[in-house]
Amino acid sequence: MIFNNKTTPQLDEKETGEIHTIQSSSLYKCILRNKRKCIISTLLIILAITIWTAALLTKKETGKETSLAISDISTTITAMTTEAAVTTELLTTTISAVITTTKASVTSITIKVSFPGRSDFTSELRPTVGLRGDFMGYAYCPANTWAYGFQQRVEPPQGGNDDSALNAVRLFCRGKNVADSYTISSYDGLWGDWGDSVSCNTTNNDFIYYAMFRIELALGINDYSSANDFRSRCWNGTTNSSGYLQAANGGQWGFWLLGAACKSGSAICGINTRFEAYQGPTADDTAMNGAFFGCCSL
Repeated sequence: MIFNNKTTPQLDEKETGEIHTIQSSSLYKCILRNKRKCIISTLLIILAITIWTAALLTKKETGKETSLAISDISTTITAMTTEAAVTTELLTTTISAVITTTKASVTSITIKVSFPGRSDFTSELRPTVGLRGDFMGYAYCPANTWAYGFQQRVEPPQGGNDDSALNAVRLFCRGKNVADSYTISSYDGLWGDWGDSVSCNTTNNDFIYYAMFRIELALGINDYSSANDFRSRCWNGTTNSSGYLQAANGGQWGFWLLGAACKSGSAICGINTRFEAYQGPTADDTAMNGAFFGCCSL
């Protein structure tokens, strides 16, 4: 049995100062939990309603029954399901339908699925992460800024009590040749202390482009902590700095697993934290299980 010293989590007070804090917007539970079937079902329902509405409008105008030319639908369901399968956590709930009709029939229906965040989004980094918890949704750096440093919240070893280790990672964002800085967080975690921040060489317009987590694996132990530490690397889009960018307060358990890097000419611009909610006083808490990251063009 886990003797859990955790208390009911309390919300942090808002930060003050010159650094601005940007929190991610809330999404539907099906998106937060990465339920591809939920998203696809929503798209199909909207498509069916759109076709039905178009048929009623056409019938009202012509005064007679009208058959729909399904072969004229310009956006196929196959394309939508493939896109959803690749990056379900990037889908928003904003879906628009464009209907083109004649007096006799509906000639085409176009379904548009929009993505949040940045118009210069290029790819998603998926380093190896833990298996527990939900993705909390993306938080993005403001337009024309990229992550140049980070800070992490880590719970120190709890002795005979439950350990959660890494609880959160905050990214610091800035633009090229500007001093303004912004802080973004997908989720700030529940336990532990914020350590000192680390950052790239800003005089060279270096930004972070790499992500790797130290993960304690669940190998039959009663108390495992999943993500313990995070590290990255810096570059200006082509030339990378030597060594890792790593904070000093990381957890001590687990192994450094497979990392991932942005494509040439891009850097990290967003974060989507995977976090396991509080499990109760007698259960094992793993807290942060890792994160995926968005890359944007420099």
